[in-house]
Amino acid sequence: MVKYNQNSQHIPIFHGFPALEKGVSLSGYSALIQAHDLKVPIPDHLSAIGAKHKKFDHERWHIFTPRHRPKDNLY
Repeated sequence: MVKYNQNSQHIPIFHGFPALEKGVSLSGYSALIQAHDLKVPIPDHLSAIGAKHKKFDHERWHIFTPRHRPKDNLY
């Protein structure tokens, strides 16, 4: 079973789409695609958790604040 590390290292590029700021960690479908190395079409919108307390959109990315980071369990 894959363990999802929401405190992952900085990922500068995700399938050809550059990350927006230092300290970004993937979330949502982008995290699942990366964790399982899936060969699937990339969604129109990608989600990530930023290091700053600022929520914004840029091109295909939805960047959420650190308080949106999910816990490492399913509860």
